[in-house]
Amino acid sequence: MEGLRGEALRACPWHYRGMVNATIFQFMQMFRNDLNLNKSDKVRAKHDKTMAHDETVWGGVFYPFSKENENTRLGVGWGSMLDKMASYAERLGDVKKGEGRIFPLVGGINSVIRSYHTNEIVRILALKSGKRPTFLYIPALLDTNADLELTKRTEPYALIEKEWRAMDQAVVSLSNYPDLGVKSFYGNRLTEQRAVGRILAYYFDVNGRIVQPLEEMALQIPMDVLRRVNVTALCSGQVKPEAVAGALRLGIINTLMLPFGLAARVLELQE
Repeated sequence: MEGLRGEALRACPWHYRGMVNATIFQFMQMFRNDLNLNKSDKVRAKHDKTMAHDETVWGGVFYPFSKENENTRLGVGWGSMLDKMASYAERLGDVKKGEGRIFPLVGGINSVIRSYHTNEIVRILALKSGKRPTFLYIPALLDTNADLELTKRTEPYALIEKEWRAMDQAVVSLSNYPDLGVKSFYGNRLTEQRAVGRILAYYFDVNGRIVQPLEEMALQIPMDVLRRVNVTALCSGQVKPEAVAGALRLGIINTLMLPFGLAARVLELQE
């Protein structure tokens, strides 16, 4: 799904509807190809629940690592879809090192879930894409804004900021609200301002307005830097259509990959 940015996207609902329609048609073609390869009843089940669909989608998601993009600088987010992307990559063979770079867009979280271990995701994707990794050994969520500002004056932050500002592409995962357990950072703002989704550690409402925390304590790429590059967003079928609509209205997404069923539900919001 190719998108406009900023106010152009907000002001053009018919273009938005057209993007969703185009995405549906693209996914329908993927499903037809799946059915041609495998005639079993299982494949003919609901499309966004089939293994054939999952394999097709994740093969397509890996396009930033194709040969024509091997020398680009790629920033990687976190979340379940990036973890699935890494799982897909683990089944591929290692490749010769190229000139491209790969690095996190946000710090990590002390969790048993790999999807929030940004350095591990970067490590796996670096091995399978040939890109040279830069790791970020700083937590995503600090205790106070003073801690965040102090961290931004360190050499590790200076190195990752340099990578961000030279970045060509970014891949992020789109998630629902609530998650991450960040109530202490926001108080009641997320509910009062009706947050519907999250990209990295940015929460937003259905109109694409970012909900500001009580105090900024998240170490992540600045939104104004992210707006300058080609951004691909990944969605699972569990993401709510309101979250997809809000993410598109942020004006940062160039390409959106999502299941057919979810694309149809997003389109229904525009009826």
